[in-house]
Amino acid sequence: MGRRFRGNGALVAIGAITAVGVACGARSELGSAGTSGGEGGDSSWVSSSSTNSGAGGAGAGPVEGDCGLLEGPRMVRVIGPTGEAYCIDATETTNAHYKRFLAADVELGSQEPRCQWNTTWEPGFWEEDDEPVVAVDFCDAVGYCAWAGKRLCGPIGGPVTDPLELAEPTRSEWSWACSAGGTKAFPYGNEFDPTACVSALTNGDGEYTEPEDHVYPVASFERCQGGFTGLFDMSGNVSEWEDACTGEGPEELCVVRGGGYYNLAQPALACAGLLTPKPQTLSYGAGIRCCL
Repeated sequence: MGRRFRGNGALVAIGAITAVGVACGARSELGSAGTSGGEGGDSSWVSSSSTNSGAGGAGAGPVEGDCGLLEGPRMVRVIGPTGEAYCIDATETTNAHYKRFLAADVELGSQEPRCQWNTTWEPGFWEEDDEPVVAVDFCDAVGYCAWAGKRLCGPIGGPVTDPLELAEPTRSEWSWACSAGGTKAFPYGNEFDPTACVSALTNGDGEYTEPEDHVYPVASFERCQGGFTGLFDMSGNVSEWEDACTGEGPEELCVVRGGGYYNLAQPALACAGLLTPKPQTLSYGAGIRCCL
């Protein structure tokens, strides 16, 4: 399916957000805003096969996972740093999953107070059903996860005051799951593998180019599994919103994790990497993964 752009929502340039990468405890910038090619290019933040059913489901209806029968991808049970269990989606939310949310005709007025500025659930454009939904803002992600009987993955141990706290696995459900409890720098291990997950390095030319570098159907890369068994695409393909904002207004900063098909820089693709866009940001490279 071709791209169908959201009526009045522009896709925001990376120059409007702060890009931060954290690896091995050190903060590092992810390169120049809006560049393509070169270390750290993130050109997917710009203006204007079959799904692995064992991992994520085909989007045809509720799927039985470790946390029960729920909408969206199958869920994987994880034991957190305090010994309490939570569940996280095995894959990113697909376009097929998100279409079921739209078909449910969820009232925009049912949104949390922090999301009252959000005026549509429609994504910026559509791709194929088995690919991750993208060009959704923070409140679209919150609303979708709530409809699915889940919630957006968030901090561990209370709210954060600085998004960089989320690079620490014991402070983030997303980071803990990606890093297998802080034991891995990348979901598949401690050494970066440019061919394990979907990034701008996947095709081997060492630079971001279109259309050669693109999003793939979820769970397409078997080696992009982990941190915990059964989780796919925690690094690359598309980044994922996390429920950790600096405040509740549309001008605050929120967090996306995991990097995407457009990234060249290792820090962006590591479990500790993060970006801090505004919540109304729509991006070719940002999607949804829920927790419970």
